[in-house]
Amino acid sequence: MSSPIRFILLGGCSGAGKSTTIGRLARHYKSQGLRVAVITNHLAAATAEAPLFAGQGLAVDQVSGACFCSRFDDLTAAIGRLVEADRPDIILAEPLGSCFDLVATVIRPLERYYAEQFEVAPYGVLLKPSQVREILAGISGDEQSDDVECLLGKQLEEADYLVLNRVDELAPADVKQLAEWIEQFCPGRALVRLSAKTGTGFGELVSQIEREAPAARREAVVDFDVYPASEPELGWLNSRCRVKAERPIDVDNLLTALVGRLRSRLDQFKSETAQLKIIGFAEGRISVASLEDNRRPGERSKPANAAATDIELIVNARVAVAQELLEQEVRTAVGAVAEEFGGRAAFGETSSYHPGRPDSSQRLVEMG
Repeated sequence: MSSPIRFILLGGCSGAGKSTTIGRLARHYKSQGLRVAVITNHLAAATAEAPLFAGQGLAVDQVSGACFCSRFDDLTAAIGRLVEADRPDIILAEPLGSCFDLVATVIRPLERYYAEQFEVAPYGVLLKPSQVREILAGISGDEQSDDVECLLGKQLEEADYLVLNRVDELAPADVKQLAEWIEQFCPGRALVRLSAKTGTGFGELVSQIEREAPAARREAVVDFDVYPASEPELGWLNSRCRVKAERPIDVDNLLTALVGRLRSRLDQFKSETAQLKIIGFAEGRISVASLEDNRRPGERSKPANAAATDIELIVNARVAVAQELLEQEVRTAVGAVAEEFGGRAAFGETSSYHPGRPDSSQRLVEMG
């Protein structure tokens, strides 16, 4: 009988760095000769993560339309497809940023009903420094801060360990201060100080993942009548479009300009960006640019080093603004930047929405 598949679930709000962390974990396990698969989670089809993981040579499947916590049957179906195609040794799963209650709706059902097939790793939640600072220091002043605190608090309640990510962006004194706050807020929980981008703290993360899972899982106490409004109040947008021109356009420069334009426009509405990620495909190459915090410039995390007359773009945005306004601003920015580079933009599949309340019908809770 073959060994159980190791199932690794990493949670956290949008912009915490889940995709970057999962990508680094995938490379780590592949370097050990293990077969690695990834399951992504989206509300719509035009998303950035799946093609990026596929570009790393990983088997990828996805659960669309709702969070893992509402689609356990779809999650197990995705797992089944991956196993049938080429049984992986490791499955890395990335839930939506608005997802919580994962212990009762995903982890505990896997452990109870699929114990022979899967070994579920300790559950980790990634934290975005700017969000932690605003919530725990009380410096936000944003009307949404109470709701964000509610969602983040529920995610933290059920975590076996916590990960303060993006420490490469902070001074050592800031890392120390944030770590102290987190440890006061979540006493008794291991805290990993990580930069998924540079690899700082990565060994400690792997050690937490490879520990034996606790016999008694932590569980979020959820009242769905007061479901937190934090990420549901975000406007979400997923869009595909093409930029065509008579003369080749530098793909990396196009994406950098587009992120900068959107940052500037959204700043005018005082709209906090939870996550903005743009992928460009051209000449068989991929470029990635992103913005995770309005107070910092966007960054180009993966250059294509290519120019082309036909560029496909995927835009994923999670911004504290009405979904209609978000779509309008994205369409306007893409069109204007394309013209500045001598091209024209044409939009394809585009969806903008607010995530809905989760389905609590499949919760498996411990009694007594």
